[in-house]
Amino acid sequence: MGLDAQHDIVGTGLYPIIIDRFTEDIATCLEKETLRVLTFHRSELPPEAKAGDTLYFADNQWHINAEDTALRLARITERFTKIKQRVRRAPQRSEEA
Repeated sequence: MGLDAQHDIVGTGLYPIIIDRFTEDIATCLEKETLRVLTFHRSELPPEAKAGDTLYFADNQWHINAEDTALRLARITERFTKIKQRVRRAPQRSEEA
């Protein structure tokens, strides 16, 4: 089975997913390309999987894509840093207005 970042995993209809959150034993995930919401039981995912991880499906199971997860975290961190800088530079509103 081949994995193509722009398309679903050949022949499965499964795109890479991002774990959004865990609620008890249920993982709420987003398909990376379509943003479709999917849920999985914790036991269907790697034991070390956590919110924010990017996973891909191969050999009939989900695997963590550590490189993609790290890149995603770096992009998110950079965005939040830029937002914080803009907020600090923004003029403060007077409460008298």
